[in-house]
Amino acid sequence: MPKKIKMPKGESILAAWAEPARGPGWSNQPLWYVTNRGGDLNLHAIQPEGQTPEMVTLYNISAAVHAALTKAIEAIVEKDNA
Repeated sequence: MPKKIKMPKGESILAAWAEPARGPGWSNQPLWYVTNRGGDLNLHAIQPEGQTPEMVTLYNISAAVHAALTKAIEAIVEKDNA
């Protein structure tokens, strides 16, 4: 069973998503989550060995939605070339 993650009092999870990464000779499947505490946002990762069976089951669904939604948003974002 994965170990528990300690979260400071008053901190809450705002979002979570799967975002695989790979390069020459390596790959990784972390889950990412953003927490909020007093207006400060913090990014955290849960490595595969720390994921629960439910997280593993949902991983590919979340990764597909994350990739599609990111692509859809990028299509309407104008980048400042300054």
